[in-house]
Amino acid sequence: MLVTKGLIKGWFYDVNEAFLETQKFKLLIACKHLAQDLERGLEHFARSHPNATYFLETLGEWDFEVGIECSQMSEVMNIVALIHESFPNEISTIKAITELQTLKFSMFPEVVS
Repeated sequence: MLVTKGLIKGWFYDVNEAFLETQKFKLLIACKHLAQDLERGLEHFARSHPNATYFLETLGEWDFEVGIECSQMSEVMNIVALIHESFPNEISTIKAITELQTLKFSMFPEVVS
């Protein structure tokens, strides 16, 4: 009934990371210079790496953001090292931070009638 009235727009699965014993991290990547090859390469890396959950191009202090889910910080540092090895001349810095909570999550776009 709520679906037919339009109150529920869709469904998605939410995984409890604590049950899987994983943590969420963000890699904030700053580049020396932006190029399409670098963007495509980082996007391919994020799509193909099993621990990467998303890839964003950003505006501000860093150029790209990559979501990572791992069980240990040492795994995150291995991923950071792999990115530096894959793009040695393009990456300026990579900051790895722990994502403690998601304050806003929008899975579905707004439907305009």
